[in-house]
Amino acid sequence: MWQRIQTLYLTLAVLLHGALLAGLPLMTSADSHVILARDNIIFFALILISTMDALSAIFLYKTRKLQIILGRIAIFTTMVAMGLILYKFLIIQKTEAHVTDIGFWMPLAFIVLVALANKAIMRDEEKVRSADRIR
Repeated sequence: MWQRIQTLYLTLAVLLHGALLAGLPLMTSADSHVILARDNIIFFALILISTMDALSAIFLYKTRKLQIILGRIAIFTTMVAMGLILYKFLIIQKTEAHVTDIGFWMPLAFIVLVALANKAIMRDEEKVRSADRIR
């Protein structure tokens, strides 16, 4: 299980979102007001769902098709969360100056890592199918 590259990608993705859930700031205003993911229940719920999907995909290594489905769900929920975060940033930016922190870009890195994991899982599935054809 741990020797596969997709497990490494999914583990890194879970750690990134775990940092967001633990309190890594998304945005900071000019007066040092920090916006966290856990301050908004919708952001928190979407990030938690995608984190749980990626975490469960790590341990479902025997069912590759389910891993791919969970990865796609995690990517979709993260894209929705990132869209909402970006929307909030643009709305707040009109009224007061905010600066994005590293946490603002974590969902994008999560999406890339889960997409790379899905690609590696599909590659494994193709290898298994080709081996079955040979028998």
